[in-house]
Amino acid sequence: MPTHTFTYKRAPDNLGGTVDVKLDLHLPREPRSDGPLPILLWFHGGGLLQGNKAHYAPHISRSSEKYGFATVSADYRLAPQVGLFEIQDDIVDAMEFVVEKLPAKLAGVGGGEKGGGIELDVGRIVVSGSSAGGWLALMLGLGMCRKWSKGNTKGGGDDGMGSLNPSITSSIRGVAAIYPITTLDHPFFLERQKDYFRFPDFDPESLNDPELSTYLDPGSRVISQTEKESKRNLLYTLSQRDGLFPSLLFPGEEAEGSRKEHMKQTSVPAFIQSNAERKDWPPVYIIHGDADTAVDVDQARMLAKSLKKVGAELTYEEVEGKNHIWDLFDPEEELEGFYRFVQSHF
Repeated sequence: MPTHTFTYKRAPDNLGGTVDVKLDLHLPREPRSDGPLPILLWFHGGGLLQGNKAHYAPHISRSSEKYGFATVSADYRLAPQVGLFEIQDDIVDAMEFVVEKLPAKLAGVGGGEKGGGIELDVGRIVVSGSSAGGWLALMLGLGMCRKWSKGNTKGGGDDGMGSLNPSITSSIRGVAAIYPITTLDHPFFLERQKDYFRFPDFDPESLNDPELSTYLDPGSRVISQTEKESKRNLLYTLSQRDGLFPSLLFPGEEAEGSRKEHMKQTSVPAFIQSNAERKDWPPVYIIHGDADTAVDVDQARMLAKSLKKVGAELTYEEVEGKNHIWDLFDPEEELEGFYRFVQSHF
């Protein structure tokens, strides 16, 4: 499928330089209609500690061609060199770039009216992701991100949570989260895990590699993606084993009370419960395996319960016997329910 890569922001890298944060735009070779294409905005997983915009299951790589929409897969800066609120800034910036700048960027490389090619419908976007990327999609799509969009001057509401520019949020037609993290304020992420997630070829001794200390240092170089061979890709497993998630996603917060407040502010179920009177929740899709050892299925169950309680439109699938990233390992997995939701809400 045709792919174009764009830098959507440039940020300091902790060492006097800058880091480019990029996104990929995937397009179908043969669009199914002459009209502008709706967009699936995708965020990768990795606990916000590792991963990159090319890290997704085979069904995602087939989706633009199979279903005829555009897919945008965005990188973001990785913790602990930045914290979760800075990562929220990145996903807001990615969303703004898609809505405000991506059509012109595409025209500049041969799309749109300029090139007689494909155009994008930035008014029809479903935000999505898997694991920690699903968490980002939920925070963005539900309006939890603390950064206010362009044109707003305040730093956030009385509850410490900002809102997005209405012209941006009106583009979001739904949120589709695959085995998502939904809150750190849960024993699964606060305590050491003995039964932590392991890849098939995992060596427990690899977690003792001294190179990992560099990646755990908040003052080391900021990056926005990891390569497949990088030892940094062990950080999620290490964080599970040693209970490091709060300290890595909220670095520099020495006071335990501050971290507890930040965990509350980034808890999707807590956010929904504190805004129970709201009536304009976007439609939400969740799928999670009930044998997940990387993100406990209770994360999805808590979210589903909160959404049902406030009357939000929810499609929930719990898959028996499936562990984390089962769709990444199974090239035949199509996640048909996921794509029914996406297509029906464009």
